[in-house]
Amino acid sequence: MSNDFGFGGPRRPLVWRILLFPLTILNLVLARFSSGDDLQGVRGIGGLLKLIFLSPITWSWNVGTTILLNWSSSRSVRSFVMGMPAAMFALVSTGVVVVGTLNRESVAVRYNKLFTETRSMASAEAKQEAKATKTANVAAETGSGEDPKSTTDDKAELNSSSKKYYEKAELLLNRLIRLVPSEREDNQLKKAELLLDQKKLAEAAAILQQMVRPGEAGNTKAHLLLGQYYLTEEFRKDRGFDKFSAPDQLRFTLQTNEIAMRHLEQVLISTQMDQKREAHFFLYQLYVQRRMLELAGRSLEFLTEREPGFALEHYRFFTTLLKLPQTAESMAEKNHRIFAEELQKRPDELPIWQLRIKLFLQQKRYSDAVAALIQGLESNAKMETRASLQQFLSDVYVEQGISLAENANPAATQSQRLSLFSEAIRLSPGNRRAVEQLIVLGFPLEEGGSDQWLYEAKAAAGPGSPVFYGVNMILGLRALFAGDMVQAKTYLDSAAGLGPGFSTVLQALTLAIDPNAKSMLDGTEASTTEQLPTTPALFGIYMILGSRSVVEKKFDRALEFFRKALEANPKSETAQNNVAYCLISRPNATRQDIEQALVLAGDIVKAAPHVPNFFETRGAIYLKLEEYNLAIADFERALQLKFPNPTMVHRNLVVACRGAGRIDEANAYQKMVDQAEQLNPPKTSPAENAGQSPPTTEAGNSDAPKDSNSTENGTSSEPPTTTPDQTR
Repeated sequence: MSNDFGFGGPRRPLVWRILLFPLTILNLVLARFSSGDDLQGVRGIGGLLKLIFLSPITWSWNVGTTILLNWSSSRSVRSFVMGMPAAMFALVSTGVVVVGTLNRESVAVRYNKLFTETRSMASAEAKQEAKATKTANVAAETGSGEDPKSTTDDKAELNSSSKKYYEKAELLLNRLIRLVPSEREDNQLKKAELLLDQKKLAEAAAILQQMVRPGEAGNTKAHLLLGQYYLTEEFRKDRGFDKFSAPDQLRFTLQTNEIAMRHLEQVLISTQMDQKREAHFFLYQLYVQRRMLELAGRSLEFLTEREPGFALEHYRFFTTLLKLPQTAESMAEKNHRIFAEELQKRPDELPIWQLRIKLFLQQKRYSDAVAALIQGLESNAKMETRASLQQFLSDVYVEQGISLAENANPAATQSQRLSLFSEAIRLSPGNRRAVEQLIVLGFPLEEGGSDQWLYEAKAAAGPGSPVFYGVNMILGLRALFAGDMVQAKTYLDSAAGLGPGFSTVLQALTLAIDPNAKSMLDGTEASTTEQLPTTPALFGIYMILGSRSVVEKKFDRALEFFRKALEANPKSETAQNNVAYCLISRPNATRQDIEQALVLAGDIVKAAPHVPNFFETRGAIYLKLEEYNLAIADFERALQLKFPNPTMVHRNLVVACRGAGRIDEANAYQKMVDQAEQLNPPKTSPAENAGQSPPTTEAGNSDAPKDSNSTENGTSSEPPTTTPDQTR
């Protein structure tokens, strides 16, 4: 009797046999994969094979239909009622299978949406984690007193949260890969990007390498990601780049750049403009490094046509390297029109203002830059925007004044420069370069230098003019420098009535020269000079005049100024570094001078082990002492800390490696120097010898290779800085 109500049972009502016939046939087909498959479980080898080779969903379908068929055939009320829970479960399972099969695409869309949302949440959590880490590091450096345990706990919690989201996103992606085999490649690409988000670069690269080969067509996005991967610092670290010798580093760089270039060139066939733009961006840099200037020009043209943000680089490249000024000017004019149109619609877009003004400065169109900024100041821009434009205008005046010094007869432009620098300070008292230039202009260091032109300029300008303000400021600082406090007070108070007061300029000057000198400013908030300490002002003046003397290669005079600056502020590591530099750079340097410089350099390296300039100075001292291996170690450390002028350090390494007998390394560094000099020819403009401020006024900022600063033994040490590294 137990089989009467089965699949072929004779007592099954005819209507059920007809309605459930398709399910019966399907169940019989599935049953061939198993032996004795019933409600009590799977028995036999056939059933085991079914569990192994058929999905759980198919097995649920089989069991569900069996339950439904037997339950629906029951004629006992009790059996019917007792079987209802099992029947409901079977009905839901069967429904899920049917709906999932019929709506596979909608399920995939839902998974895609969930994956995108989860990845976004993971990225947001990762950013929060990075921000918390940065805050904790700053607190640790400054000693803010924050509980380190609570900070660590917060970081751990954030890390756990982002990791959780990334794991969930990866799980969803794996389901998508199984669910939609036709989109496997696209989903594998998404998986690689997810791994890149987590900085798992090697795992991501392994997936990408299965999808493409260098030099062959394939997934262009995979080519792009692989090309970028080969150019990352993480790839170098993973390959032990830092442990290579210089020749091996050079070979490794050439090989990986070649592989990256082949991958990126495959992206250029893509129809996706964003992918092509990224590829051209990296290819431009690779082409320039390999002196493939025509190809580099094409990539830069593509970039600039679609993104005006490359306008500055386009103008520089086409004027200095390709020697095509007409092409550069044509593109610059096109970009100026774009900038002007955008700023008319959105006058508060400061990044566009910056691009436009910098492009004018590159073209040396100072009057056009001034006119554009004055127009912006008179527009309906927000107050904070106008304040920024005023700062830009101050910078333009400084650049215009510096350009006038390139005149064959700088004395003929003294009054004009004085007016420009004074107006720059009036517009922006914190403009460090304007204050430096004003001091350099107003302090004649050469014997016989006359200051009569200052009084003539003041008389010709009249009260209330920028020149009148600038002359009073200069004369006041000079009186302070000479120790005449009465005269200093007279001139500086007069200047304060026309523009920013002396204390305002003093604070901007001192903090720009050395942020560590902040303690020197205590008590300088007064607007008059009655209670004003002279030490901060003298420190700034000494540092500026010392740097100016270095540019003029007057190292004995520079040494005197830097020593006085160190007396004014004994805690200034920058002043100590500059003293050490001058001790080894002057022509009559003795062994005692060099050893004294080594002691100073050793102290500041211990006090500030993260400033690359200090390691470079000590390396130059070791080179003087012919301690070549120690010099090499310091120069390499300076490079690791991102010294702003690596070519100069490479040049020193050539000398040091040859002295140490490491010829292969010396040749490798020489190749680096040659490549850099081809791309950036040494600057020999008259401005470098026209009494301007030094090529670098902040450690970590370098305007050009300092090719003119070689010392007698072939070393080339960085000119002293008036400001320590930005990280300080």
